[in-house]
Amino acid sequence: MTTPLVALIRHGQTAWNLESRMQGSTDVPLNDTGRAEARARGEELAALPVRWSACFSSDLSRAEETARLIVQRLRAAGPPLGPEPQLSARLRERSFGQAEGLRVEELFARWPGIREVAASTGWTERDSLNDLLQPGSVPGLEDAEACGRRGADFLAEVLQEHGTAADAGHAASTPPGPDMSSGPAEGIAVVCHGTLIRLVTAQLTGTLLPKLANGAVVWLRPSEGRWELSVGPGSTASPRVSDPAPS
Repeated sequence: MTTPLVALIRHGQTAWNLESRMQGSTDVPLNDTGRAEARARGEELAALPVRWSACFSSDLSRAEETARLIVQRLRAAGPPLGPEPQLSARLRERSFGQAEGLRVEELFARWPGIREVAASTGWTERDSLNDLLQPGSVPGLEDAEACGRRGADFLAEVLQEHGTAADAGHAASTPPGPDMSSGPAEGIAVVCHGTLIRLVTAQLTGTLLPKLANGAVVWLRPSEGRWELSVGPGSTASPRVSDPAPS
């Protein structure tokens, strides 16, 4: 039975990313830089020894357009990838409630307790704002564990449909990268959001990734009822983790 690689891909840049505003569940479209990032990511993924069998995407427009641009390139590289990404609201970014649309200083001014957390933890603007948001710190904030679980459950269902059983409750150590030496691997592309990717991988593997840049790719592979995490399979599609733009 073929065990597929899962490529979790963060969407391209938006105007709110450029302005360092929190996006969350707000539907903000890609800007031209984001479209260029999506096309470049498609080129890089198409060049890998991976046989792409499916693409799934958050239904927020910044992820959907990223997915469609990536699929155009993957489809051009050859079968069996279908013509359109499959959309799901379960792949949406964590909802940041009343914090959505705010810049860092606006967030700190409205809820001083968040500034105190930043000061006590050594947080900088190169880190994820999500890491400052504790339960109850912002009205309407989605529970982080619940957000990670909906993403993890979605992946488990996708893999089950592809003939693979992986227990989303078991963690695995981080390997150096997927082994593609024996020929093309089967791949499933999942285009979504930075915080969702970090929460899902933390829940599945026990590893909290650094902040992910727009267009970053994180690889997951189920193996013997466990999940393996690899940040980049030795390709140019590996994540940049120091981008200052929030999710």
